[in-house]
Amino acid sequence: MSDVALAIARLRSEGLELRIVGGRLKVDPSDLISAETDAWLRAHAREVKSLLADEQQKHGLPHPNTTPVPDIFFDQIAPQLTERELRVMLYVIRRTYGFKKREDAISLTQFAEGIVTQDGKRLDRGAGVNRRSVIRAVQSLERQGLLEAVRITSCEHGNQASRYRLVLSG
Repeated sequence: MSDVALAIARLRSEGLELRIVGGRLKVDPSDLISAETDAWLRAHAREVKSLLADEQQKHGLPHPNTTPVPDIFFDQIAPQLTERELRVMLYVIRRTYGFKKREDAISLTQFAEGIVTQDGKRLDRGAGVNRRSVIRAVQSLERQGLLEAVRITSCEHGNQASRYRLVLSG
């Protein structure tokens, strides 16, 4: 086993999860990374990403459960979207159609970082884009008439998770 593979195994044994998002190396939970580990990961990012890609190819994807996606999305809409728009749309599709809902409340943090339960179980990783990209994608998708967002605010709690609904026809 190479030194990099051993280091990855050590990091995983410490509860860190390494993955590739948008071509960049991500480590969760990021607040547990020491400065020394962060520097090592930056210096060895290419090798780490290569090993992670090899692992994914070797192990493949798990047996699928499904989220229904209308054919029009794949045939007409997806090819016209930017990467961040596509990621946001897929996340909304998962959070709505995947749970048999017409709409769902999704916070900016959920889009950007995913959902972790109070007991620390990670339910998803979000859309895999940063907060600024989520905001831009949502605005663009609204302009295109593909997504409706209802922003929710209250005097007591301020800004809350907006409710999102897909607008697909055909």
